[in-house]
Amino acid sequence: MALGGEPGTAHFIAFKPKGMWQRTYDRKRFEIERCENQADQLFLSKFSHLLSKEECEMFFREH
Repeated sequence: MALGGEPGTAHFIAFKPKGMWQRTYDRKRFEIERCENQADQLFLSKFSHLLSKEECEMFFREH
């Protein structure tokens, strides 16, 4: 919301607001992405028993 967007993971991260330093925007965007990725991993690990073997391999393969 500090970037001017809507709350929640269903919305895209807002563009950099006019007047905001690029460094500040990058830091806030990185934090949003980090938190969303962490939430995704926790969700997948909690409900992995509902996934097929192929889906598990797709979501949990090493990068």
